[in-house]
Amino acid sequence: MRRIPSGLAVLILIPAAAGAVALSLLAGDTRLEDLTRQIVLEYRLPRGVLAFPVGASLGASGVCFQGLFRNALADPYVVGVSGGAALGAVGTILLGLNASVLGMAPATGAAFLGALVAAFLAWNLARVGGRVPVTTLLLAGSAIGAFAGALVSLLILFHAPQWSEVMAWLMGSMAHPDPWARVKVVLPCLVLSAGAMAVYARDLNLLILGEEPAQQLGVETERLKLVLLGAG
Repeated sequence: MRRIPSGLAVLILIPAAAGAVALSLLAGDTRLEDLTRQIVLEYRLPRGVLAFPVGASLGASGVCFQGLFRNALADPYVVGVSGGAALGAVGTILLGLNASVLGMAPATGAAFLGALVAAFLAWNLARVGGRVPVTTLLLAGSAIGAFAGALVSLLILFHAPQWSEVMAWLMGSMAHPDPWARVKVVLPCLVLSAGAMAVYARDLNLLILGEEPAQQLGVETERLKLVLLGAG
């Protein structure tokens, strides 16, 4: 199979992305003939725009972790961040917390914190003699993700009246009351994390060869793994 040149891929994907946003304006409970300026500009358009930094974030972190773990099947949730995020969000929802932080809903902030805690725990559990082998990190992340998932199930079981709200969050949605505010939160996170990945792209490519060859070529592998894990 021939590989598509990156320039050609960009030329194809940009109009495809614009077309997807245009099509998203047609999706909703109200028919197109009945659309008002408020519905288009404040709900449907930002909902379509919001999907792109969300998808780009997942794509960038997926590529980062595939290189880090040298496994094409690695995904953004491979080090337990999905389970940690779910646990943080579900706990916040069941506690009924309402205070927002930096424009983020409490469940969103708690999910991000839970993901960071899970990644931190995985990193420390995988540490062996000052090094963090990627295989051990993968196993530690899987264990933490499974444990967090079990705790989420228990919380849902013991708080049955709120299960629908919890499941709605876990399934995810772009239909939020103020999508533009969420774009303002997601976009800077994407720019910072993807920027960090781009800076270390060359080192990541060398890491794919193996840790020892990468070290011989001047890559600080332990520092690189920590930076990429944080960015992802």
